[in-house]
Amino acid sequence: MPTTTAQFSLLVIDDEPDLRTLYELTLLREGYEVETAGTVEQALQLLTERSFSAVITDMRLPDGSGLDILARIEEGQRREKAIVITAYGSAENAVEALKAGAYDYLTKPVDLRQFRAVVASALGRAPLDRGTAIAITFTAGRGRVLHVVGHYYQQKGNVSGAIGAQRLGGRHAGRTRSRTDMRSRPD
Repeated sequence: MPTTTAQFSLLVIDDEPDLRTLYELTLLREGYEVETAGTVEQALQLLTERSFSAVITDMRLPDGSGLDILARIEEGQRREKAIVITAYGSAENAVEALKAGAYDYLTKPVDLRQFRAVVASALGRAPLDRGTAIAITFTAGRGRVLHVVGHYYQQKGNVSGAIGAQRLGGRHAGRTRSRTDMRSRPD
């Protein structure tokens, strides 16, 4: 039986709330279970309470460093893979993080495609192809029930229009009309 992403839990540590939320939402869309922390203290508390599949940490935190997290993981001989993200990228920092046990090292601003790929690699799986969806079913056009096999891919006909309506949000969010229906009827 194939492994599903729902079996993976991740801890994201970043003191910048906007970035923490961006990483969290990106990973949730990939189907992972995600916990977040804004400080080393919060992260260590969560690590005391449970284990994770991977830990994604900022290098510089208000009460310490991502290296403190890596040291705790190493000391406890924990199984979590660690990915370090920093705005202060240098060869020395990367080597230091990798020597401390980091699986990988990313610099800000993080390319989300690369971010997803690194997380998936750390977990030993391929990232979700942006052309695959997580079990979405909806109706499109003349009442047909479709199982969507993509979020972003282009496909001819009504399906791509219905996918676009699902993906756009706003006034088309949750709608299940086909492209033809969207052209022929006002909202």
